[in-house]
Amino acid sequence: MATTTIAEPDATAPGKATTANVGRRPRELLIAGALYLIGALGLFFNVITASLSRAATCTCSDVAQFAWFQQWPWVALRHGQFPFYSTAMFYPHGINLLSNTSSTGIGLVLMPVTALFGPLASLNVALIAAPTLSALSMMYLARRWSDSSISAFAAGALYGFCPLVLFHDALGHLNVTFLAVLPLVVVCLDDLFITHRHRARRVGGALGVLLSWQFFIGSEFFVLTLVAGALALITLAALAALTDREALRRSLRDAFPGLLSAVAIGSALLVIPIMYALFGPRHYSGAVWPGRSLSNVALRSFVSASGGPNLWFSPTHNFLPATYVAPTLIVLLAVGALWRRRDARLIITLVLAVAMATLTLGQHYFFAPWHYLGHLPVLNNVVNERFSAFMFLFLALALARTLDAVVTWRPSKYAPILAGVVALAALSPYLVSALRVAPYPASRVWIPQWYAERGAHLGPHEVVLGFPFFNTSANLLAVQAIYEMRYSVVGGTTPQWLTVRQGAEAPGYRVLWNAASSAALATLPASASESDQRAVRNALAGWKVTYVVLPFIKGPNTSVVARDPAHVELYLSSILGPPRRDAGAWVWHLHSGHLLAT
Repeated sequence: MATTTIAEPDATAPGKATTANVGRRPRELLIAGALYLIGALGLFFNVITASLSRAATCTCSDVAQFAWFQQWPWVALRHGQFPFYSTAMFYPHGINLLSNTSSTGIGLVLMPVTALFGPLASLNVALIAAPTLSALSMMYLARRWSDSSISAFAAGALYGFCPLVLFHDALGHLNVTFLAVLPLVVVCLDDLFITHRHRARRVGGALGVLLSWQFFIGSEFFVLTLVAGALALITLAALAALTDREALRRSLRDAFPGLLSAVAIGSALLVIPIMYALFGPRHYSGAVWPGRSLSNVALRSFVSASGGPNLWFSPTHNFLPATYVAPTLIVLLAVGALWRRRDARLIITLVLAVAMATLTLGQHYFFAPWHYLGHLPVLNNVVNERFSAFMFLFLALALARTLDAVVTWRPSKYAPILAGVVALAALSPYLVSALRVAPYPASRVWIPQWYAERGAHLGPHEVVLGFPFFNTSANLLAVQAIYEMRYSVVGGTTPQWLTVRQGAEAPGYRVLWNAASSAALATLPASASESDQRAVRNALAGWKVTYVVLPFIKGPNTSVVARDPAHVELYLSSILGPPRRDAGAWVWHLHSGHLLAT
């Protein structure tokens, strides 16, 4: 992120005394936080009523994965294991959590919740807190720039509940929805370059800590922050150089000790974790998702409400495109820019919003920065649509400044009401969208009978190959997390699940993948070929599997492409021999590398 300006803005613009508002009226933030929380609770109403500790929007795919990520820090702490690497998933090769979207920074903070109420409760609390705290953080920033609490509240609502957040919150993507750090980064930079309310080195230290925490919340957004910050600083420096070079030199001189402090503290905290993420065990080389384009945003997505994403597990929940800027908001900001064209902060925030918007554009636009940046190492794995978070940050600040102009236009006791009506009109398309998708769907974790009776008693050396397999459901990751990872599992989610990353076990992994899903293989033969039998047996030996477990039923959270368990049992029996029926499942118990038909 970058500071909103380098030179001091026009002191005659609305909000000229806004820096005096810092630290004032904490009751405003408390009331606003309560209102934001009510909105977030409304989104998760179905989950809360179903069970905060046993339900989620969907206990499949990414949601179950993030529940697993919430559980791991607590397991690692209890057993003295390294928190950034685990073999509980993808045994025995494991996963590098810092190379994945583990949001370890949130998991560590919420360990008490995880310990007391379980990983799903911890995940749900985090997902409810994410838009709430993001909105509150934005309001705190806007209050520095605004004399009106109504203006700052509207800015917080726009940012904390923007289309990007609403969609990814339903998917459990903590690394995308927890955006509370970014406005605080701007607060620090505002202090360093403009207001100088605190010692530069102290502010720089806080900046270094915030950026470090952002890395542990989501390394992708850490990279996005650095890129957005570089573009914003270049833009602001160019504007300042054109208007007042002496002010630019003073700002850089005053900010330098703080920036140096930020770099020093950030480097001390992040050098080893970054090296571990890039070069540690099970790190990713090259494209994380080979063959997939991560840069597809079209220009029409800024003005068209159609074509937004939906939830694959609930197609009726249609969301706005992440980059959608409502016509009502565009009109208000355009009028505000013309009306208050001498308000330097308003104009600069609009310029930066446009700059961030260009970063979201797909690579097929030759004029888009990502057409050139998207092929660079590290950046080639960034979903640049997520720069929309920065676009909405600056749009929110511009909204606050514009609403301030409404408040000061005809000062009276009714001015805040007028500003509230204008804000409601401008943000109405986002409000309608939020009401349309709320509340999110909910489903309880399906715990197959075998895991319910045996899961809590499995030892640390037990390795389970479970069905439904992970290309048709990730529910078993949530089950493993609920039972505190007492056992390890074959496979999992994250980009590690691609066949090309399975090493020597890849042939057997591919056979099991095809056996589990009718989408992978339309028709499953009654018995495996000799080569497939050999591939599966070699994979089981490499994975050191002790149990192969196939429940009699698919389960409520299993994808429709999952194969009929009876067909899978017939196929596996041709490889492993006849299974034992135990607690609602066909079970093959493997011991010392030999198959036991018990």
